[in-house]
Amino acid sequence: MQIKRVFRFLKSKKEDKKASLYCFLTGLIICMLMAVFLYPENITIDFLKTKISEDSKIQLELEEYSYTSKRFFVNIDEKNYSLVIFLDDLQKSERELKELNIELPNKELSWFQSQKYYYYSGVFFYLNLIFLLIFIKKEYQSFKDKKSGFDIEKIDVGFDKVAGIDSIKEDLEEVVEHFMNGEKVKEYGGKVLSGVILHGPPGTGKTLMAKAVAKESNAHFIAASGSQFVELYVGMGAKRVRSIFNEARKRKPCVIFIDEIDAVARKRTGNSGGSEEYDQTVNEFLAQMDGFKDNDGILVIGATNRLEQLDDAILRPGRFDRKINVDTPTLKGREEILNLYISKNKKIDKVDVKKLAKVTPRFSGADLKNLVDQAIYLAIKEKSKLVRENHFLVAKDKIELGGERDLDMTEEDKKITAYHEVGHMFLSYFYKVGKVEKVSIVPRGQALGVTQISNEESVSYSKDQLMGQLAMLLGGRVAEQIFFNHQSTGASNDIMKATGLARKMVCDWGMSSFGPINISNNMDKFSE
Repeated sequence: MQIKRVFRFLKSKKEDKKASLYCFLTGLIICMLMAVFLYPENITIDFLKTKISEDSKIQLELEEYSYTSKRFFVNIDEKNYSLVIFLDDLQKSERELKELNIELPNKELSWFQSQKYYYYSGVFFYLNLIFLLIFIKKEYQSFKDKKSGFDIEKIDVGFDKVAGIDSIKEDLEEVVEHFMNGEKVKEYGGKVLSGVILHGPPGTGKTLMAKAVAKESNAHFIAASGSQFVELYVGMGAKRVRSIFNEARKRKPCVIFIDEIDAVARKRTGNSGGSEEYDQTVNEFLAQMDGFKDNDGILVIGATNRLEQLDDAILRPGRFDRKINVDTPTLKGREEILNLYISKNKKIDKVDVKKLAKVTPRFSGADLKNLVDQAIYLAIKEKSKLVRENHFLVAKDKIELGGERDLDMTEEDKKITAYHEVGHMFLSYFYKVGKVEKVSIVPRGQALGVTQISNEESVSYSKDQLMGQLAMLLGGRVAEQIFFNHQSTGASNDIMKATGLARKMVCDWGMSSFGPINISNNMDKFSE
């Protein structure tokens, strides 16, 4: 396993401290073992005199020589020693050895024979040195990457590991194809795709999709947050923009992902003073994306949930050429995401995934992951061996409504709350708003009671449907007035929702006596 890790370390472009340290220590241990087993004990002639007896069998061979000394291999009674004689003392040493009836061999050795131990030790020394240099290089590159403040990595998450994106998968595959086949696009006289904006609600998987694009394109991935470019001192934000593009040019092909891009590319005010640094950062971003430098092999992906706040110059073709809306997953998408989290978990019992997907409308991918986690927490709390379907339903209520509260409610309060919830339920059935799933007077979160209604998912609603929702929302207040002839504070949340819906019907959707006009505050998009 360690040998495989070493080879992965040598091939990879990321640092692996344990593997590199293992390489260096392995070579060091080999050199030490060579010193212990290959090199015999060094002795002197005086020591040799003490070792020789009349019955000793002595074998003397020239092992190696240099300009200053000769090293002899000495075998005394099958024990190996090493005798070094310096050339300055050669004659004296020969006389002393003759007294011991030992003749020095005159046979000359080849260069390789005489230098073999130096050769072996040198090979291992330089191998160690190479491993050390590789380690230093990778650590230095890692230090540079960390110093830049950007996450630079290779991605292993492709489209096959991203569920619930069938509606936009075709758009993303087109982005990958255009990015990878830039030469062919140029051959046909087109311009290579330079940027893509992913916009939509939080938690819908925009970051994961950007990583999948990098994986499918076999490109490096540099990630940064828009807030990393917002600096106090003038010029620092622009410097960081140049830095991230310079890093990308060194690693082509490369995908630059900027999360919350509205923090760095928001509409410029043109006022002097505090906005000067911000405007300079935006200008640098515009110049880097479509300026004088060649950005072939670089794809910029921005993610935001506030598309309307981005500067118009950023959104023009040539910078961000494509805008892809990443909305909350559909029923089929939620089913795929839940299957992805549930199917491989052996601790989760058989669960009706289709039912869970139906009762979680408008849940994002992050919400569904949170649902699975909360169900697991509940199973652990109950010391259950498996996570069951009931845990998921309880977790859903906890996420949407909050945990149950233990309030000291009087019988009168409970009766008012019961009639209040029945008013919601009755008007929901009368106006066919949806199917009533649950009615409860157990306090949860900020509510004293709950009426859960599920309806068919739709992208468009008629005025009659919206009026029915308004009636259902106010059904609790009406029930209180009919049966108790008074008004309570229990309808505060209902009134807030009804007011928001009525405001949109009048101001945004033109469903009032004013006619089909828009009188909302967000009128800047009509001023162009």
